[in-house]
Amino acid sequence: MSFLDHQTIFFRITYPDEQEYFAVVNWRQAPPLAPLGPQVLFRCIDVAVTMVELAPSSHLEPWAPQSRCPCAIYCVDTRSGHSQKIDLSSNNNSLPWHFLFKIPGGPFGPMVQYFVKLVLSTTSGYLSRCDFLERRMLDCHWASQVMGFYKPRQYVSALSLEGEGAGLLANVSSSIGGILLRQGNNAMPVTTCLEELDRELFLRITAPFLSKESIPRKVIALVDGRRNLNLSPAAEGIFRAARALGIGIVVVDQTGHWLQSKDHGYLRDDFLAIDMKIDDNLPGRIVHAIRQYGISVDGITTFSDKYLLPTARAAAALGLPTSPDSAIFRCTNKYETRNLDSSKASQVYRISSQEGLEELIASSESTLAFPMIVKPCSGTSSAGVYKVNNVNELRLVVNQMISSANLTSNYGLDFLLEPYINGPEVDVNLVLVDGEIIFSEINDDFPSPGDSSTAQLTDTFIDTTNLFPSALPEDEKALLRSHAYDVVSSLGFRNGVFHLEARVHNSSMGYARGHKGGLAVDLQLKHRSANISSQTGNATNTIPSVFLIEVNARMPGYQGTTAIERAYGIDYYATYLLAAVADYSRMRDLSIPFHSDLKHWYAVVRLHSDRGGIWISDDACQELLDRRPDLQENVSYCRCCFQRGQEVYQSTANDVPFIAYFIVYSRRSRQHLLSVVDVIKKNFRYELISKDEVGSSVGK
Repeated sequence: MSFLDHQTIFFRITYPDEQEYFAVVNWRQAPPLAPLGPQVLFRCIDVAVTMVELAPSSHLEPWAPQSRCPCAIYCVDTRSGHSQKIDLSSNNNSLPWHFLFKIPGGPFGPMVQYFVKLVLSTTSGYLSRCDFLERRMLDCHWASQVMGFYKPRQYVSALSLEGEGAGLLANVSSSIGGILLRQGNNAMPVTTCLEELDRELFLRITAPFLSKESIPRKVIALVDGRRNLNLSPAAEGIFRAARALGIGIVVVDQTGHWLQSKDHGYLRDDFLAIDMKIDDNLPGRIVHAIRQYGISVDGITTFSDKYLLPTARAAAALGLPTSPDSAIFRCTNKYETRNLDSSKASQVYRISSQEGLEELIASSESTLAFPMIVKPCSGTSSAGVYKVNNVNELRLVVNQMISSANLTSNYGLDFLLEPYINGPEVDVNLVLVDGEIIFSEINDDFPSPGDSSTAQLTDTFIDTTNLFPSALPEDEKALLRSHAYDVVSSLGFRNGVFHLEARVHNSSMGYARGHKGGLAVDLQLKHRSANISSQTGNATNTIPSVFLIEVNARMPGYQGTTAIERAYGIDYYATYLLAAVADYSRMRDLSIPFHSDLKHWYAVVRLHSDRGGIWISDDACQELLDRRPDLQENVSYCRCCFQRGQEVYQSTANDVPFIAYFIVYSRRSRQHLLSVVDVIKKNFRYELISKDEVGSSVGK
């Protein structure tokens, strides 16, 4: 700790239980790193805190104040004995001091030492997002706790980095955030750990976090408030991002929705109850409710596929930022989407009845190229998607789909028939401002059961695993990006977040086990493997091409969005909300990813049950981490989707419920990440009990 010895300051701290500690604080200005951009956005102060209890503790157990903050802090002059009380009357001043002296970890004895890095801005301005530091440092190995100290849209003054003791007092109070260094059993010297944390900070904080101009508070009308947080965490990202951006939310939804409750009033500004039935009058009902509200809104948006078109039409009627409703209609209808690509349109058919199917077979049977895919024109996720291998299977499936009241009531009577395309499947996500791609990423969507060459009609196309970033070669990723942009722009979109799914036909890669044998299935160059799966076909010299599966005028789902934020530092919830109020300046700033030198790989692992029953396990995700603690350092987030006593329904082509999912990462390699994924899949355990039988069984 010798690097801190030359600047020392002393404090006396009183906690709410009247226990007092004496703190010896050593500090330094962190050595500057070479800037990665046109300017240095921040500088840091490294602080070592040694806390010593002033009086023997009366507690029977060692004190562990993880949730306690100081109620009084005095800066002590050890030469004169005088004390200067720190002003904790305002949040601006109290939060950094509370963070500095909120003792981490525990329980512990009469002395503890820890290290904090305080972050200060090199420029002045208004905070674009108040939790930018916490969000950008997600999964940083060297950060134990991260906290921002400012409110949304608040003015931040540039650092001063003054001299000795007085300089520390001034700069603690003006720091914009703090990071508690992760310690533990690391043999590295503290100086090395702090330097590694500095390096990660500079690779992660690459985007301007201040605006030169003041940021007015905006209000968005959110159509469809999403599911209760107790059932799904998807809504959490919406409201977290809105709060951090200083955006108010007015929820428009059905009477009785959970967000109408006063208990959840802290999440939104207001709640407007309307009839949410999807019909031609829904846009008018939304418009009427907003006009009757009496307070101006700056934008209107939805995160739900089925409300995209009514919301766009309501926004247009109110004169609020939106995309053309004609573009959104074509996105929500897969037959219309297929017709965007004239070269493939002749291979695509729309079926609305059994009679229509028979007419198609009579006129085109000789040209139908099996295997083919049948699915609803307006379906979501992978509901109702079948692969058929001949005319008889086609007749059977269409008859089943037309007869399914659940399927037709949700998605209508129009079905799409198209070729099944061999080739790796990917998700392509774009962020556009003024018709320009400001951020894009491509991730690999691993094969589903329905992709197998031996797949049965009951095998589904449910998502299994996504890996970030894609392992496809750069030329194929460039082709995907270009094709996705051409499609989105040709539809008339210029601003927003877009989620596309596609396959690369005639790709140079296919899914197979590693060439050394016994390794996890992953994308392999075709000439390197004699075991390429039928999902990608045999090696070929034909040129790769893109087959578009679907275009969504919205961000990807919760799981993918969560992984993308951790992998790249881009929060689609934030950019999606900013697009709704046409705040394109902040949208650009918040779409700058981590520096490319930050190497890590992420996966979303979705687990499904192959049978139904009553869930009699507790939290199966936590049980796995308790049983296999070696997995904890690679699991960023996990969620068990069922609680004890809930029914897990039998999977069908129309509905394959997730039972759990994991977001995992590796700082070593993609291969290491796949080995972690494999361990999770093989070791995840849960119990279901039949309604009709006594006993239980274990599913894996």
